[in-house]
Amino acid sequence: FHYSDFLNTKQILQKFSKSSKKTLFIDFPYDRKILNNALNLGIKAGCNIEFIVESDQNLKDVDEVIKEFNISKYNIKPFFNGKNMFFFKDHVFITTEDIYSVKESMPNLLKKSISNPHFFGKLIVDYNENVYISKNDTLKCSFDILNIEQLLSYQIHNENSLWRKSRVKTSPCNKCIYNFLCPPISEYELYIKLNNLCHIK
Repeated sequence: FHYSDFLNTKQILQKFSKSSKKTLFIDFPYDRKILNNALNLGIKAGCNIEFIVESDQNLKDVDEVIKEFNISKYNIKPFFNGKNMFFFKDHVFITTEDIYSVKESMPNLLKKSISNPHFFGKLIVDYNENVYISKNDTLKCSFDILNIEQLLSYQIHNENSLWRKSRVKTSPCNKCIYNFLCPPISEYELYIKLNNLCHIK
């Protein structure tokens, strides 16, 4: 739920149990009064708090909000607006230090080499009953058992499908010595249309 829509959210939240997974999205600039009401409601309802940031200033804004409203648990999600590539290079692109800081098991490394954990096994159904793997992928079908079977068959058997889109098989990552160790290709790469969001040459 977006924080500015908290009045409608209040009615919707009453239909969910407190254990249901819910997220309150906050972007910038924000309306302090509306945000205050939304946070009071969201925290009581057990919502996850997620900040959408596009700049270094937004990161400073997040710091102010978490201090003012005493928020201890939250996520920060960078948003690519087409004009903030420098921000992404500073805060999203990975380095060799990032790669070495994560210790993964051999089964997970092998899994990443043949499939994509971000997308594998997942289907999205929107309110128009379109079924797809990613909002940033053009491949989709209608909510019909035969069409879904075809979509699943494509994802399983085609090496170019999102379910099987690994860095080992994707250019230019397939020529990099770190392709086994890097995080899987995500929505960011699909949206920006750049597979190597990194500082590795």
